[in-house]
Amino acid sequence: MGSNTYMKDCVTYGYKTITATAERLTQGIPGHAGQRIAVKGFSFTCGNNTSTVLTFMNTIAESNIVSTIAAGDTEKIVLLSNAIGGGTDGAGNPVASALASGDYIGVIQDDGSTHFTRVHSITNSTIQVSVAFTDTVADGAVVYGMGAASDVDQMHLSVKHATETVKSLEGGLFYGKEKDYPMMLHYLSLNTSSMASLNYLTVQYINS
Repeated sequence: MGSNTYMKDCVTYGYKTITATAERLTQGIPGHAGQRIAVKGFSFTCGNNTSTVLTFMNTIAESNIVSTIAAGDTEKIVLLSNAIGGGTDGAGNPVASALASGDYIGVIQDDGSTHFTRVHSITNSTIQVSVAFTDTVADGAVVYGMGAASDVDQMHLSVKHATETVKSLEGGLFYGKEKDYPMMLHYLSLNTSSMASLNYLTVQYINS
């Protein structure tokens, strides 16, 4: 790391579990103003779900709300632009494209928290989300698009062992795309014979 890179807040997430086939384990990592996310280390247990994929999802693009949202709402979320989903150009390079059902977004709520949810459905620039908002959202609030876990520009880790652990690495394992941008960890269970769990995920915010 460069001499002008400074470590800021360090945060650890976990413990989370899932037990059903096709159940998704996700952990949102909020962005911090003027800082970039550095994933320092993690431990994940997949049990019998080996040879599957653990994905670290980055923000692809951002938009803004052009309507207000009430706490508990899942509908009437209108975007200035819905071109914040994941996609590729003719050469296979990652680019922003229209949001689609199943994509993930992070919305900045009025209390400053980031609300992470999947897109349940979308019509033009109006979306319905899968997880109800926990606070109100003002007109003009930022919406971060992270695309789908299967998008080519995500960071995919093949899980080969019952428990995968990567201990803290000083420089960080993965980094957020830009300062301010949130990230998300995503895992899809393929087997019900054993529980999958996020044991811990440690991130640190840096200024570069």
